[in-house]
Amino acid sequence: MPAENDYHKYFIVDGKHVGDYESMYRFCPDPWRIEELGLRLDMKAALLLVDSLPLAPLRVLDAGAGAGLLSLELIRLLGKTRPGSDVILSDISETALGLAKKRIEKALGPKPLGNGGPEDLGVKVTAAPFDLRQIGKANCPWPDGTFDLVFLAQTLWGLVENLEGLFPGLRFKLKTPGHLIISQHFPGPDHQSYAAFVDPALVSKLAKDAGFKLLHTLETDRMVNHHWAALWSCD
Repeated sequence: MPAENDYHKYFIVDGKHVGDYESMYRFCPDPWRIEELGLRLDMKAALLLVDSLPLAPLRVLDAGAGAGLLSLELIRLLGKTRPGSDVILSDISETALGLAKKRIEKALGPKPLGNGGPEDLGVKVTAAPFDLRQIGKANCPWPDGTFDLVFLAQTLWGLVENLEGLFPGLRFKLKTPGHLIISQHFPGPDHQSYAAFVDPALVSKLAKDAGFKLLHTLETDRMVNHHWAALWSCD
């Protein structure tokens, strides 16, 4: 069996980005080493941006939730500030969602949140396997105008070939008004080997072209490992 730090082999095959997240999560439950290293500043910044939204219950799509390391902190934040919120964890990998479910139950109790668990935060949490590349397609399980907030943390690498359709699809799934939060790591094309290069300028342009307005950006690194979290709105 390959060493655990060889998990990136599931992203690059014959020099091409493939993003086999199901295989990756079966092999390594924490491929981004978040449990070891802690939440990066851009992830913490994304939570700060959530906290800047109006104090009312939110229906949130946590898109690309992975193993739920950041999702757990999002749920805790909503429970403290916006009880009555509804969070849908979504990821292309069912293995990742299973890990997220176990993580949340271990931290917050085995009963569904909001239904009398040991640490009842008054937040409903469900999981839905979904390929975010299909967000604008007819087989998308959520009708238009479903969500108050889409939370998109470290997912753009796996969507680089579908970015043009991503933002219009997200726009339709949001209520009016609605919000989009993106937390992303943008290393230069010569400084990573495990995922496709994502151009932050292109991300901003596509979001604006889809009708999103940039409200806040929190930059946490402007050097080689460019990180930022951004809050967008749609009217």
